[in-house]
Amino acid sequence: MIDTATNTVAATVAVGNAPQVVAVTPDGKRAYVTTPGSNNVSEIDTATNTEVATIPVVGVGVFGVAITPDGKHAYVANQGSNNVSVIDTASNTVVGPPVPVGNGPFGVAITPDGKHVYVANGNTTNVSVIDTASNTVVGTPIPVGNAPEWVAITPDGKHAYVANNSSSNVSVIDTVSNTVVATVAVGNGPFGVGIMPPPAGVPFLAFGAQLQIHFGRRPNTDAFTLQSSFTLSSTAPAINPVTDPVTLQVGTFTTTSPPGSFKKNRNGSFTFVGGVGGVTLQAVIAPTGTLRYAFLAAAQRASLTGTTNPVTVMLAIGADTGTTSVQARIR
Repeated sequence: MIDTATNTVAATVAVGNAPQVVAVTPDGKRAYVTTPGSNNVSEIDTATNTEVATIPVVGVGVFGVAITPDGKHAYVANQGSNNVSVIDTASNTVVGPPVPVGNGPFGVAITPDGKHVYVANGNTTNVSVIDTASNTVVGTPIPVGNAPEWVAITPDGKHAYVANNSSSNVSVIDTVSNTVVATVAVGNGPFGVGIMPPPAGVPFLAFGAQLQIHFGRRPNTDAFTLQSSFTLSSTAPAINPVTDPVTLQVGTFTTTSPPGSFKKNRNGSFTFVGGVGGVTLQAVIAPTGTLRYAFLAAAQRASLTGTTNPVTVMLAIGADTGTTSVQARIR
């Protein structure tokens, strides 16, 4: 266990052989660790940092593990048996027969509503989806890249990201249609994947955008033009860009204008013209109606390396935030 305040090892807990993957219950009281060398799952009491149970699973080569949002069940991928075991965390026993999936299941992730489990089948280049109500696979496996190892789901549950180890890319799955909607090239041999949580704050009621990107021939010579509009929730705090920090993310580019950067104009709009971290940026925030605003931005000498469609656009003004996905016009 690592103390995140000091980034030092606070405790070392003895478990089975070759521990691989750890999942912590939502209440933080227990941790489940897969140990393929012992072919079981260890339960750790996080208050005492001791192993309090060893759970045999019905399968071989335990690897990935994920806990349902209600903390009642753990789903364990059995790589050597091509199935997934379901553990009742109250009794620490396997319930029901294992769920058959694809060949060589590795990573496991559960949707925020707890209704579905996504399993990356490392040897069959696809992802299986399990319905937690019936513990059966639903639909046909979703084709992804070669050797999918790990899977993670966005906090809103709308997309699953799959690291394809042998294809050097990440597949993006729409969890409504269970189809791949994007493939993102990354470095060689990706294994793990994680999702950055959305910024803290009150989400916009609506947020839409149009984006143009121009990639320069040299590093830090990229440019973009963003036209967007957003609507605040009636319960959200009012925005005041003069006193609020304003953060903009466009793909891999992120910048924050500290309080005082924007100036208020006589017509009620707010403007910023200047440089942030070597990037030339112009931005306008203008009211267009009750709780409705337009946000326009143009940047030059930026770095958008690695940005591909669909492009994530995030805007935060004080405690008000919005995130959307845009099909950008890219040159």
